[in-house]
Amino acid sequence: MPFILTNQSIKSILLVFGATGFSFNIGNIIHEFGHAITDWASGIPLSNIHIIIHPFFSPHMDIEGGIPDSMIGWPDAAGPLANVAFGLIIFAILWKKRTPFTFPLLLWGPLACVQEGIGQIMTLSDHGSDAVRMIAAGFPEPLLITISILLMMIGILLFGLSFQVAGISMDTPFFKRIAVIATGMIPYGLLTLLICVLASPNQQDVSRSYNIIGGFAIIAIIVAAVYSPVGQLAKRFRIRTDFQVTWSHGICGIGLMTVIVILQLLFLN
Repeated sequence: MPFILTNQSIKSILLVFGATGFSFNIGNIIHEFGHAITDWASGIPLSNIHIIIHPFFSPHMDIEGGIPDSMIGWPDAAGPLANVAFGLIIFAILWKKRTPFTFPLLLWGPLACVQEGIGQIMTLSDHGSDAVRMIAAGFPEPLLITISILLMMIGILLFGLSFQVAGISMDTPFFKRIAVIATGMIPYGLLTLLICVLASPNQQDVSRSYNIIGGFAIIAIIVAAVYSPVGQLAKRFRIRTDFQVTWSHGICGIGLMTVIVILQLLFLN
């Protein structure tokens, strides 16, 4: 059966688009501040720490004079740990009172798990990455890979539960699930790519944009595939799965994304 774009589908797509942009950016902010706070706690003056988090370019933190080799390890793990921990805490707090209005915050936990899990595995050979520095500090590489895979599995499970709050019911046909989730998530990656090409044709930023687009596409396919089993699990535990999305929910999601983007442009560049 062909995918028919209904009013309800459009509302869900708008909400998913706004929630994706919001949760992706809030995760980047918490990740970088996790690094910064632990570096400061380890003795680096705040005046030497410079955080640059652009909503469409690669976020990073610069430290005047560089990071001493004696400080590798814990500060490097703090970024991913902060993102995942805070995302999951917010997810747990909001779960019982979840509504489409809280969906952007609810999505942060699943996205953080998948983002950090994939991120660690993909940067195992990248000089200066969190993963490389953690391994250099003595963290076993097989354990890091195992934890990363577990994070991705947890993220996919939570995605399956979360997207039902965005009005994508477990009865939605498989290809329609993919279409709604992908059409909601991928445009943020496309927007990132467009701005990178127009404003900063840096190959690293462009490659990152392609990774974001590909990652969102893969998430859409995998989540759509596990949707029915997750829905059956939700029914068994009497977890509510019937949510109706309105235009107000979609506008709220896009509004939250817009606010977080503006805040980064004003204060974190």
